[in-house]
Amino acid sequence: MPQSVNEQTKTARVLAASRRYVLLLCDGHESEWAKTASRHLDLCVGDIVNYSHSGSELIADSIVPRSNCLKRSYGRRSKELAANVDLLLVIAAPEPLFNTSFIDRILAAAQTEVIASALVINKADLSEQLEQTRSAFQGYTGVVDSVIELSAITGDNLDTLRNMLSDPSLYVVALAGVSGVGKSSLINNLIPDADQTVQTVSERTGQGRQTTTQATGYILPRDGIDNLCLIDLPGIQNFGLTHLEKAQVRNAFADFAAVAGDCQFSNCMHLDEPQCAVKQALESGAIAKTRYQSYLEILDEIDRFAQY
Repeated sequence: MPQSVNEQTKTARVLAASRRYVLLLCDGHESEWAKTASRHLDLCVGDIVNYSHSGSELIADSIVPRSNCLKRSYGRRSKELAANVDLLLVIAAPEPLFNTSFIDRILAAAQTEVIASALVINKADLSEQLEQTRSAFQGYTGVVDSVIELSAITGDNLDTLRNMLSDPSLYVVALAGVSGVGKSSLINNLIPDADQTVQTVSERTGQGRQTTTQATGYILPRDGIDNLCLIDLPGIQNFGLTHLEKAQVRNAFADFAAVAGDCQFSNCMHLDEPQCAVKQALESGAIAKTRYQSYLEILDEIDRFAQY
């Protein structure tokens, strides 16, 4: 179940975080800066914290246990990007920006943390490129909960996304995408004052929008229900998953898992094993070759860094 902000126990959601300061969403609608009680309190956007007052200053005292945490890795190090995420929106665009490797990797990370996902194809106004890419992203209909085509520039089909975000069961929604897919334009369309929020966060944390590796949360007002925390994840070209075990990666590919029950071996890794249902689905075209290539690359990456 998603975690909500409890007024009686003075809890708030983190919208932005630096080493010593966090921007908190208090009472579901007001944002205030707070100082972390300890340098060892490692917070990320989406976290829920217990906070108190020290004079006129807010103090983030402790963290409420997370329901999940979306993270990426680079070698033996990993970075927490966002916590308590109810829905991940992977923002993509037609060729040449349709990056299947990034999409497959972040979807695997979300699946591992039991985070629902949707694929949003922006720049649908580029009709020629869209047609060239449509078969590729339609292959994700069995992988994500939904696939949406829209345009942040023309506004076409934005209402479909707005309706999705009006679901009262959602408290935190994260947006991810490689540079150039129009994620910022989409956020500015949903939240007109998002740029102003970024400037305020950058001034306080000393980090600029283009250079920061931190995610930023925005408040999306909703009529009659709690406001939504919309998290803009940093544009990352390479999304490492070396913090995962190989079996976790296997289970994180939903389209593989859907047919894996027919494999000869229950622990089949879909590599060189006989009578592998996933390899058969690959040969028949039921599973995209790009998906399987992403899978192999992730496993190879895990092997390479395990040697160090």
